[in-house]
Amino acid sequence: MGVGVVKSLSKTIGDELYNEMCDIGNLYLIGGSLRDFKDCKSFDYSRDIDIVVDVRNNENWKKFVNKRGKQKNKFGGYKITLDNAKIDIWSIDKTWAYMNKKVKCERTEYASKLNKTVFLNIDAIYYDVTKKKFHDYAYKKAIRSNVLDIVLADNPEIDLNIARTIALKIHYKLDYSAQLEEFIRKHALNDIAYCKKIYKIINKRYKGT
Repeated sequence: MGVGVVKSLSKTIGDELYNEMCDIGNLYLIGGSLRDFKDCKSFDYSRDIDIVVDVRNNENWKKFVNKRGKQKNKFGGYKITLDNAKIDIWSIDKTWAYMNKKVKCERTEYASKLNKTVFLNIDAIYYDVTKKKFHDYAYKKAIRSNVLDIVLADNPEIDLNIARTIALKIHYKLDYSAQLEEFIRKHALNDIAYCKKIYKIINKRYKGT
């Protein structure tokens, strides 16, 4: 499966862009696109592909940003829109949880702690492109146990993450952990207007699935 990830990524985003990114440093795929790959053995059905780069060549990173970084995303990275894919890419040290000291670790541990920077256990999955290796223990445990749980509650996009939680619960037919159930209840407070807001996000981003 490992080699398949790299081949599928290169096929989806194109060899030119893939090689440009590899020339910058070590690449790590994170999040939902990896779940899509495990489900479909392809990135063709992913809404977007999130890539973190541990920059080893600052000059190449500057060239890449000048060439490709026309549109910034809300987390300080860059959004690249292709014909068949959307990519969000950012330097590993710009990861929100590291920048805001939500996951406290040394700079040398950033790559190995990426699975600690996400909201949900089912998102606690990353792929080391250089080593062609999945790091997916928490993801597999979530699927095996049939339980969605919180990894990092402190997050700048609470509403979006609650919407994602509901959508993922339905899609994967999972249960909420007691911690996650309490988190949602705390923020919703039986507020009908808030619930409508969350389901509006779901319908916009996930088409109710």
